[in-house]
Formats: sequence, structure tokens, C-alpha cells
Amino acid sequence: MSASLKLRLISGFTLGPLTLAIMWIGALPFLALMIAVFALAIHEFREMTKLSLNPLRDFLVGGLYLSICFTAFIAMRLGSDLGVFLVIGLILTIWACDVGAYFSGKLIGGARLAPLVSPNKTWAGMIGGAIASGVLLTTLFVGLMIYLYGAENFSVSKNFAPMANVFTMGGLLAIIGQLGDLLVSWYKRQVGVKDTGTIIPGHGGILDRIDSLLLASPFFLILLMYFLG
Repeated sequence: MSASLKLRLISGFTLGPLTLAIMWIGALPFLALMIAVFALAIHEFREMTKLSLNPLRDFLVGGLYLSICFTAFIAMRLGSDLGVFLVIGLILTIWACDVGAYFSGKLIGGARLAPLVSPNKTWAGMIGGAIASGVLLTTLFVGLMIYLYGAENFSVSKNFAPMANVFTMGGLLAIIGQLGDLLVSWYKRQVGVKDTGTIIPGHGGILDRIDSLLLASPFFLILLMYFLG
């Protein structure tokens, strides 16, 4: 195992549970975390724009993008009694996509998804990530339904339509998340940096870690309204 992969695993197993715990607690700890992460994300992006040919334009556009994405995520957590399940479900869905994309990309390989932006991404990885996300989100949905209404009131045949919708939603979120990843990767190439920062060992900056989650957040709200109304 490479030193880089070890750092990624250590960071993931340390920060992952802590992040999920704060998401579960909500209230002031959640808001404090969101303010801190937003401030770091804005700082990282501001530093990158200094290398741009048009830093003011890029900062305004990027700042608006980050503001919309963070607002959607915060609204998701605080706007509903089920907010904790929504944000944790979204985070786990994006993580499932990362794992599914990594292993399917490694095992299958094949055509590159965006060779000029992110040479390591493949179409097989995107499809594998979408399937993994769909399965994970559907599993979480079934668990939530059983938790809320009891196992005796849940059956696959009776709940097949919402399960199919949730699976589709998970796949779409995976694709949207990977597009968010590519968007940040594209901008890094435009300004000539490898990582958005160095704050997370093995991962780079905050934006490197949440790039997929950012774009997925507002789209998750839209998909929830469309599929589950």
C-alpha cells in the first residue's frame, strides 16, 4: 500500500465518522461546521483565482456556485424532520459512488470519461459508481421506511415504485456528483494546480474532498421534489 493511499485511508476513517456524527447532532455544531468548511472552501478558491487571467470574474462566479451549493445542503439538514437522514444519505451515496467508480474503473478499465480534464476517470467507473450509489440509496431508503413504519408494513411489491425512484435518484446523484468533480478538476487545470489545498492529508484541500457533494446538493433537493414530491 502506497504512502498516499495510507494517508487517504487514515484521513477518511478519522474525518468520516466525525462528520457524520456532527450531521446527526445538527443544530449549532452543524452550523459551526458548515461555516468553517464554507470559509475554507472560499479561501481555497480565492487562492486559485489569483492564478487566473480574470480573477475577479472567476471569484464571483465560483463564490456564487459555492453559496448555492452550501445553502442547499444546509436547507436540506435544517428544513425537515428527516433532514439528518437526507444529508447523511447524500454523503453516503457520494461515497458509494467514489468506491464503486474506483473499483469498476480498475477492474474494467476502458474508454476515458474526460481525458483532458481527469485522465483516470472512465465510463466504466461512472456506470459502476452510479449503480453503487443507486443500491446504497435504495438500501438506506428501505431501512428508513422500516424504521418509520415497521417491517410488517413494508414489502418490496408494495413499495417497488418508490424503491425504483430512489435507485434512479441515486444513480443520477452519482453522475451529477462526478460532473461536480470534473468541474473542479477542470478549473484546477485552468489555473495549473494539482490540488485545491493541503489541509487534508492524502486528499488535498476541502474542495478536493467535497467537489462531488457540492453540485449534488442542490440537485438532490430538485430530485426529491420530482421523484418523491
